[in-house]
Amino acid sequence: MRWSDEVWPGRRRWTPLAIGIATFAVLTPGMFGGFVIARLAIGLWMLLFTALGWSLHIEAQHPVTRSQPRRALQADVRTT
Repeated sequence: MRWSDEVWPGRRRWTPLAIGIATFAVLTPGMFGGFVIARLAIGLWMLLFTALGWSLHIEAQHPVTRSQPRRALQADVRTT
């Protein structure tokens, strides 16, 4: 298991990237559209922030346990 898999497993790890891409791919062009298109673009962007908030909420309830490297464990045993 890589270190990046331990931070946020699954789809949650892509949420901040999706918000950043949507800022330039959806929100900015949407502002140049009509009134309704701009409102829909802002609504989609806000839904992505809702997904980010949900990911943070799930992380707070069920934190990922990170395994320590074997060397760090051995160093702790030697010092005690």
